[in-house]
Amino acid sequence: MLNYNAMIRDLFALLADARARILANVQAIEARRDFWIASVDLHAAIVGGRGAGEAPDAPRTAMAGAGEAGGH
Repeated sequence: MLNYNAMIRDLFALLADARARILANVQAIEARRDFWIASVDLHAAIVGGRGAGEAPDAPRTAMAGAGEAGGH
């Protein structure tokens, strides 16, 4: 409460502080987003598959050529 009462005396300092806190929160959110995108891309590079920034490929069939076996 002491900080708030002291800041009421200078409205522009209060507004500047609020703006700085908002910008810091936005930067923290963007950094967290970038971290998770990089984490997904790294996992895709290690395991294989698509990363977060790649477009999906055409659908693939799991049993390609299974009909050609023609018996046992």
